[in-house]
Formats: sequence, C-alpha cells, structure tokens
Amino acid sequence: MPKYKKDYLRTLASLSSLGIEMAVSIIIGYLIGDYLDEYFDTGTNLTILFILFGIAAGFRTLIRVSRSVQKDMNEHKLDDVYREDKNGEDNS
Repeated sequence: MPKYKKDYLRTLASLSSLGIEMAVSIIIGYLIGDYLDEYFDTGTNLTILFILFGIAAGFRTLIRVSRSVQKDMNEHKLDDVYREDKNGEDNS
C-alpha cells in the first residue's frame, strides 16, 4: 500500500475517534465532580464545574485533531487522494 494511502487511513482513524474522546472526557469530568461533591458535601457545584472542564477538554481535542488533519492534508495532498479514489481510479 502506498505511503499516502496509509496516511489517509491514519487520518480517518483519528477523525473517527473524536466522538468517543469527547464523550469520555465529559463522563470523566462528571464522575470526578460527583465524587468530590459527595466527599466535600457541596451539592452539585463541583459536578457542574468538572463537566465544564470535560467539555473544554473535548473541544481542545477537537481543535488538536482538526489542526493535525489539516496539516496532513496540506503536506500529503490527501484531498487529491480522496478525489481520485472517489472517481474510481486506483492509486496503487
């Protein structure tokens, strides 16, 4: 398999994991906040705070991956690979 197709597949794999990473960061934030609320008896204040931290971490991941994908597309011309594959041509 040509190198550019491997890069293309790696890029697709990183994009497909975005949803899972965002959901996991929010869930972890919720669990930490809930535990700390029970420990310190602070109602739901820390839960809300840590959910917001989880959301921020999810968006940070989204920005990081989108920059990485953009860099890969610019360096390896992956958008041309996609167009050629979509037109039915074989790049191997």
